[in-house]
Amino acid sequence: PRSTSIKAFHAWLLRESSLGNLQRQEAVSMVPPLLLDVRPGMAVLDMCASPGSKAQQILEMLAAPARIANTDAAARAPVRSLDEARGLLVAND
Repeated sequence: PRSTSIKAFHAWLLRESSLGNLQRQEAVSMVPPLLLDVRPGMAVLDMCASPGSKAQQILEMLAAPARIANTDAAARAPVRSLDEARGLLVAND
């Protein structure tokens, strides 16, 4: 029998996943975007985008503030909306 805390956690996972607030991803799927060292301003072609967890990670990396080494203060500012995104991702499903 499952404990009530595990049942509650499972219900939370399902609810947040259905709302789009949470996406579960295997650890091995997180490696390619990290090895690509994706940064704002880059263009990325993802030819293996299904179901989309790597593509989501790449989008988050494109929208992240630029690295501190960048001298352009505007590029270091956090992205507040999709209109301010600084990159491009083309994903093949």
